[in-house]
This record gives sequence, C-alpha cells and structure tokens, in this order.
Amino acid sequence: MRAGERTRARQLLTAAVRADPRSAEAWLWLSGTLDDPTQQRECLERVLVLDPQNVAARRGLAERGSGVGNRQQDSVPSLRPPTPIPHLPSPIPHPPPPIPRLPSPIATFLLGALGGVGVLLDWVVWRGLDADSSLGAILVMVLLAGPPLGIATLVIGGVLLRISGRGLGGVGGAGAVRAGLSWAAIPPASGLLLWAGQLTLIPRASLGGGGATPGLALAVAICWSAHALLILCSLFLALIGVAAAHRFSLWRAAATWLLATLLVLGTLVATFFGSAMLITLRGG
Repeated sequence: MRAGERTRARQLLTAAVRADPRSAEAWLWLSGTLDDPTQQRECLERVLVLDPQNVAARRGLAERGSGVGNRQQDSVPSLRPPTPIPHLPSPIPHPPPPIPRLPSPIATFLLGALGGVGVLLDWVVWRGLDADSSLGAILVMVLLAGPPLGIATLVIGGVLLRISGRGLGGVGGAGAVRAGLSWAAIPPASGLLLWAGQLTLIPRASLGGGGATPGLALAVAICWSAHALLILCSLFLALIGVAAAHRFSLWRAAATWLLATLLVLGTLVATFFGSAMLITLRGG
C-alpha cells in the first residue's frame, strides 16, 4: 500500500482476513484499500469487535458517521487515500464472536493473591500439616504465604505460557496470559467462603481432628467434594483463559499447557544432568 500497489494490497489483505478473521490489524488495513463507505464501515466495525479500544477505527467510524467523505486519512496511519475499487472478489467473512474481556492488572493480581490463599489452605489440610498446629497458626501461615505464592505463579506461568503459546500461533503477551490465568484463581478464591463456614461451624472435623461423629464426617466429605469440584473448575478456567489470551482454540490452549510443561521438565532435566556432569568433572 505504501508503494501505491493498492489493488495487490487489497487482494493480500482480503486473503489475510480470510486466513485469520481475528486479526484487527488486517481488517484495519483492508478498510484503507476500499472506496465503498459501507464496506469501509464494515471493516472498521469488525476492528472494534476484536479491539474495542482501537482509536483509529473509532476515528474512522466517527468521520463516516458525520458525513466527512469516504477517505481513510486517519484510520490507517501513513497511507494515501484509497483508489476506487469496484467490489471485493467475494464476501468478507463474518466477524468472529467477541473475545471475552480479560481482567485488569489490579484485578489479575488480586485474584492471584486470593487464589493462592485458597490453594495453600487446601494443600495444608490435605497433607495433614495441621495435625500439630493450632487453627490460628495455620491461618497466619496461609495468609502470609498464600498471596506471594499465587502472584508468583501468575507471573511465572504468564511468561511460560506466552512463550509456548506464541510457538503455536498465539498473539497474547505475558500480561494478557497472566490475566487469562487469573480466571483459574476464581474457584479457589470462592472456596475461601466454604472454608470460612467449615472453620466456623466444624473446625476440628475440617482439620482432621479425631472423634468426629458420622454426621460431621458426612459434612466434611461433602465439603471436600465441593473443594474437588472447584479444583476441576480451576483447571478448566486455566485452559479457557490461555485460549482467550492467545485468541485461539481450546485444543491449542491444551497444547500450550503441554508445551509449557515440557519446557519446565526439560529445564529440570538439563539442570540435573548439568550438575551431575560438573560434579563428575570435578572428581566429586
């Protein structure tokens, strides 16, 4: 387009939006090759479906809504006005469904902190680490260690899943992936309400204390079933969050998680063998 080959640019951009209808940039540039105001508005509207905050698309639609000609002087930076094109070679694909809105950075880290508290409390009780500790000591430990653990998991997971997702065609940055991962913190954070009820009504039985009546044992079993269901929901939301951040399918999101796991395992194996080799070379 910058070289003046607008017909060729239109053909390539039409092929680009067919190949990837979720590319807001391709729709924006395609609008700059069209002369028909209706087609231009259609492209710009699809940009806003994919990127609601896109300033260029909003400006272009505002101009067309106010009757300011059909030239695309501001909607595509540094491009000449489009030359007349009689029609598109075939209908433009329908816009994809709107992408779910990801949490803001503050909400992301808040969810991560609450989720870390919930997961750590589940782990402490499940492992029986509360057997020789008072309820107060357990709560202090969980409240102090849970938030940093949850936030660190988001940060590290965001980097790993960004790298692996980009290798599979994803477009999300580390911040977007962190926001998607924070959805997985919603179930364990919600589980804190369940824990509050358990520790208020049946604290000893919930923490594995002996002498529980059959009724209390049944109540604890029901609570643990609810915690297990929340964990399954958390895993599913982690999958959906990665798919939303990278703007691809759930299958690719699953492959992204698998690739990230392999990256971690490969790093651990390389570290282990590297350490063993150094020890061997030093005669240890």
